[in-house]
Amino acid sequence: MNQNKKTLLVFWGIIWEWIIIPTLVVYLALFLNKRLPYFLPFRRFDVLFAAAFLAIGLFWTLSSCLHLRFKGWGTIIPFCDPPCRLVTEGIYSYCRNPMYLGYLMLFLGLAIITNSFFILVLSTAGTGLFLLLYIRLHEEKVLARRFGEEYLKYRTQTPFLMPLRLVPRKAEPLHFFVGLHLIFLILFFSFGITEAFSLFNLKKDPSLQAEQQLRTMPDLPSIEAKDRIMILAPHPDDEILGAGGVIQKAREVGASIKIVFLTNGDHDMVTFKIDTGRIILTPKQYIAMAEERQQESLSAATFLGLKKEDLLFLGYPAFGTLKIWDGYWQTAPSFRNGLTRANAVPYPNSPSFRKPYKGENILSDLTTVLKEYQPTKIFATMPADANTDHQAAYCFLSAAILNAGSKITTPSVFFYLIHLGAWPKPYHYHPEFPLLPPARLKNSEFQWSKLTLTPKETEKKYRATLFFKSILKGRAYLWTAFAKQNELFAVIPEFRMKKIPIVSNPDWNKALKMENVGASETDTQPELEANLQGVSYLMSNDYLLVTISLKKRFAGETGISLYLFGFRRDIPFGAMPKIRLTAANMTTMFAYNGMHKIGNLPATLSGDGTELLVEVPLSLLKQPESIFTSLRMYRGDLPLDSTAWHLLLL
Repeated sequence: MNQNKKTLLVFWGIIWEWIIIPTLVVYLALFLNKRLPYFLPFRRFDVLFAAAFLAIGLFWTLSSCLHLRFKGWGTIIPFCDPPCRLVTEGIYSYCRNPMYLGYLMLFLGLAIITNSFFILVLSTAGTGLFLLLYIRLHEEKVLARRFGEEYLKYRTQTPFLMPLRLVPRKAEPLHFFVGLHLIFLILFFSFGITEAFSLFNLKKDPSLQAEQQLRTMPDLPSIEAKDRIMILAPHPDDEILGAGGVIQKAREVGASIKIVFLTNGDHDMVTFKIDTGRIILTPKQYIAMAEERQQESLSAATFLGLKKEDLLFLGYPAFGTLKIWDGYWQTAPSFRNGLTRANAVPYPNSPSFRKPYKGENILSDLTTVLKEYQPTKIFATMPADANTDHQAAYCFLSAAILNAGSKITTPSVFFYLIHLGAWPKPYHYHPEFPLLPPARLKNSEFQWSKLTLTPKETEKKYRATLFFKSILKGRAYLWTAFAKQNELFAVIPEFRMKKIPIVSNPDWNKALKMENVGASETDTQPELEANLQGVSYLMSNDYLLVTISLKKRFAGETGISLYLFGFRRDIPFGAMPKIRLTAANMTTMFAYNGMHKIGNLPATLSGDGTELLVEVPLSLLKQPESIFTSLRMYRGDLPLDSTAWHLLLL
């Protein structure tokens, strides 16, 4: 065989082994994943494990190739350019087939990062069959004939696949790296054992041993045939996760149901890329994926007994609605979605088609739904949810109820939670466990109630979640965890302000106090967090007095933004000031209306540097009847802490 032909065969052999076969395995697995709901029990942060396995797999595989080339004087293609000498040193001193060990690690990394059960099965089965049929039955016999006693001795002294010794027969610097890999494998399998026994440990955990707490929790008011149920879902899937049992109860008694979707979920970048198997997606492809999510919600709703006309998709931008609430009103430019590149609703089947991404349009659409549908009970996401679209759903809904005024009968509003730290536990489908409030909200102002589900209803809710195939690959562990013994809802009490006379030292015991209860993705606070304790509000004649309290002294580099959005029935909400106060230092706060600076307000630091007092003239808010308020703290561009949005009634 001449050199050119040999080089060409080696080249195509490498292409086949390194690109074509892995690509076929991945695409076949993703194809099967779309049709069969089998997922691995990995969580989102396990991407670190995936990266580690991919790196280690590359190390073993590339090291094998280099050893065969420079120490064996050959290539990995045995039929045209096999090694001329037996390689027993370096990476080959740990096991006889390090390249295939590397392949297994690479495929395991791919399986974890895509949460694909079938990548794991196909790659493991394929590699296992190859090792058995080709290596064991053919290659080892060929090597024994070519290298004789040298290979037989090597085979008896060196493991077939798994490197079972930290120090090889011939100690080399390479053993340090292999030792690290083995330590990592031990840690990984220890992690797996810990997860396997997690349910046993959870039963001993007082925070999850909830029989007594569940018994004492009041029941959700019963759903009756005369009820008109409205579910506000920020994204397709929230309606099933938070209120799939409500839908079943309402269908059982014959109550009317309307599900309103604030967005089509068109900003789930990582999940979309995993589902399509593409690294780069165009704006049209993001829109197409959002339409797929819309279709998944329709399929899940049909499975639960609803009709297409019971669902209404407004189509506003995912990951953008809270930004719109914060500052995209009236004269401000329309918000632009960074992935779809749209600044108006791009979905032709939406009643909001081509409406600009502006706050008054969202508010108008929700107000119209309330007036036309006249709901008696509304289920929506709560303001303490860590997801910004879920916070925005609360804000826009509350403003729409105020906006509708006497044109609707005031509905009962119940709030459900989806995102807040490592909740709900245990992960995955465990219908034997109850769903309880997160520890940080257990003693908050929220008044919790439960909706008990029958085993059949819980199973049906679980099956409904499986319709969301486009996002389950990375979230199956969490989405299926909402199918439990009950659903959980909260009522937010009315926060009505009381006027106090003007005095030099106001009685803060009469203030409305908003605790720090939400907006963080983790259960434990990082060292950098500002330790916000809460915000207190008092009204004194024509001023709103606000005290921001911390557990430790204010740091000079800590940024503070206090949001105050006034509401009046005689002025359109979009025309009311959207005031944002930012702390330039601890003696002055800059006042902004939307994106425009309008002045300064004095601030006072007290309480050993742990309290900041600011007096806000109500004239700055156009003498409102109600005020939407929230506080956020940050350092540079890093968010530190925040309070949930609240509605203050003056």
